[in-house]
Amino acid sequence: MHKHQNRIAEPKIPDDIAKAWAKWFEEVDRLEVMTNQPKSEYQQLLLNKYRQQGLEL
Repeated sequence: MHKHQNRIAEPKIPDDIAKAWAKWFEEVDRLEVMTNQPKSEYQQLLLNKYRQQGLEL
């Protein structure tokens, strides 16, 4: 049981996994963020109603 507890207490992330995550975060940081503009009058009216109720969209 002591051996099992020791492994849980000291998790080691392999270098290849750490590099893969680092690469993923770099790629995500470069993504373009697009705003959602209403495509119809209905969507615009719905957004306006939510904003009147104090919701931030």
